[in-house]
Amino acid sequence: NAKLAFSTTNADGFGYRPLTDDHPGGEDSNALQGVLDWTPTENFEFLISMDYTRVKEQFSYHHTEEINTAAPLVALNNALLPPYDDRWITSDPFTDLSTGSNFNDQEIFGISGTMNWDVNGLTVKSITAYRNMELSFGTDPDGSPITIIDEVDHNDVNQFSQEIQLSGNSFDDRFNWVTGLYYLDEDGTGTI
Repeated sequence: NAKLAFSTTNADGFGYRPLTDDHPGGEDSNALQGVLDWTPTENFEFLISMDYTRVKEQFSYHHTEEINTAAPLVALNNALLPPYDDRWITSDPFTDLSTGSNFNDQEIFGISGTMNWDVNGLTVKSITAYRNMELSFGTDPDGSPITIIDEVDHNDVNQFSQEIQLSGNSFDDRFNWVTGLYYLDEDGTGTI
């Protein structure tokens, strides 16, 4: 048996950043998932599944409602740099005056295989899995062209796992048992 599914989400952005002339809030993502179930004999089954997701879009807009110029960090900024004040508040709630980063890029892939094998009243089960995630995003949530907050993050995570189980029953089916081993190796890097 095999199954395959695909989905896509696409939508235009509904906000507006006039200083960069772009429309944040749009969606652009695609996903694929597949499963293959192979049972060549009544006592052996192999199941493999995979998934892939790709997202490349902008975050939603950031509309500033109020700026507290008396806040210590804002006051310090305003004393040393271009002022962060009410001039960056717009009357249109969908207008964002930020000019910094605004992106959300994700690529996620995973695959796993599960084997079940019944041998002489024992069941051997193996589960092997791998996943990779590469994520990057940038956001400028202060709603102004001034660099108050302009964050860019990059993350890369790889994960591998292996599980072996042995199960069965004893004492005329009065005692069910399971034992096994599990291994996980994960590494990741992230920069901000």
